[in-house]
Amino acid sequence: MAQGKLPEALDAHQQSLVIAKRLAEQDKSNAGWQRDLSASYDGVGDVLLVQGKLPEALDVYQQSLRNMQTLAGQDKSNSDWQRELAVSYERVGDVLEAQGKLPEALDAYQQSLKILQTLAEQDKSNTGWQRELAVGDEKVGDVLRSQGNLQGALDLYQQGLAIAKRLAEQDKSNAGWQRDLSVSYEMVGYLLETQHKLSEALDAYQQSLKIRQTLAEQRKSNVGAQRDLSMSYERVGYVLRVQGKLEDALDAYRQSLKIVQTQAEQDRFNTGWQRELAVSYERVGELLVAQGKVPEALDAYQQSLKILQTLAEQDKSNPDWQRELAVSYEKVGDVLRTQGKLEEALELYQQGLAISKRLADQDGSNAGWQRDLSLGYEMVGYLRETQGKLPEALDAYQQSLKIRQTLVEKDKTNSIWQRDLIVSLYEVGRTTARIGRKDSVLQAQGILQTALNLAERYPGSDRQNLIDALNLALRNLVH
Repeated sequence: MAQGKLPEALDAHQQSLVIAKRLAEQDKSNAGWQRDLSASYDGVGDVLLVQGKLPEALDVYQQSLRNMQTLAGQDKSNSDWQRELAVSYERVGDVLEAQGKLPEALDAYQQSLKILQTLAEQDKSNTGWQRELAVGDEKVGDVLRSQGNLQGALDLYQQGLAIAKRLAEQDKSNAGWQRDLSVSYEMVGYLLETQHKLSEALDAYQQSLKIRQTLAEQRKSNVGAQRDLSMSYERVGYVLRVQGKLEDALDAYRQSLKIVQTQAEQDRFNTGWQRELAVSYERVGELLVAQGKVPEALDAYQQSLKILQTLAEQDKSNPDWQRELAVSYEKVGDVLRTQGKLEEALELYQQGLAISKRLADQDGSNAGWQRDLSLGYEMVGYLRETQGKLPEALDAYQQSLKIRQTLVEKDKTNSIWQRDLIVSLYEVGRTTARIGRKDSVLQAQGILQTALNLAERYPGSDRQNLIDALNLALRNLVH
């Protein structure tokens, strides 16, 4: 369904629906016409869903569901109608989940799952029903995960995994089932990772990786298989990184990078691949920084920056690419600063700051962009302070402070913003004292005391560290 053809497609489906309604009304005992009516509702809903009209899509899907409930209720032995009822519940659940109505989505998915469990139990040899049951387990698991019920989600994912294993074992040549199994392992791994069970998560990710290596080797020209493999290497690399196994993590990230490089080279106009390549270079750069391999890290970050500059230039209206470019400037700047190349680092920070300013000006209500801008000012301030240019540093710190005060005023319960504000007050207070103007010590004392008062009420795990740093700064003012 091409995007430009959606209005015509919707009109065609609506005309079909009018006819189906008329026929179904003429003979309510005609099961075929009643089924056609549900199918017509679904056709309209599918187009509305693609158009992003979620309330309208939900309305027609629910009408289809009511029709299927009646039809399936008339003959509970008709497995085709029972399956279509399960699918109808699933469609409704998909829309409700997209709308963020998780309890209602969960109820719809569970209704669907209940039917699929019955069908799969009735005919264990029906591989189609077994696969749909695995998908049903995963959909319920997704909602439970979103609700924070991680163990409940893991139980469902593992049930889906058990089915996927049986299917994949039955026919090892079925690439679709093998991929399903890799996805199930990945989902279990993600849940275990979220629960901080890193060893178990790594095992699940490696099981997924092993399958995807085989699939990618069998289908070297299949872009999807190659992308799956790249993602598996990235997942494995992330867990290894968190475990402190930096060399192994770097190897996994480089394997992922190699795949993405090949795909991006083959399709230079595919912005998705180009962006993934930039992200892959960034991941490698982060690992190299952690290992102290600064020149190599700089090269990886600069490769990422070059790609993001091209993407951002191609579409200046894309705020995500603009923001990613700003972050990339800052990462390159960080490495240059580490190398003592302060002027070059400052230039990069200022370029990132300019982008953050534009984004923040575009939407003053976007708290994320406002915080990005505060961080940009803070980094420029830190660089200026390192250069000994204290007035310029103080000005940048004050700009950052002003934004953070506004953010905290909007949401006093946000602990991240509270911490940002405390740090800004610390930076402004400390720099004010260092400038040494008349009454600067008194001003600094007032600013640092305000920060200390906030730190004492701050709920974060690093509360005591902040309090100790502020107390030390206040004592240093006396001496």
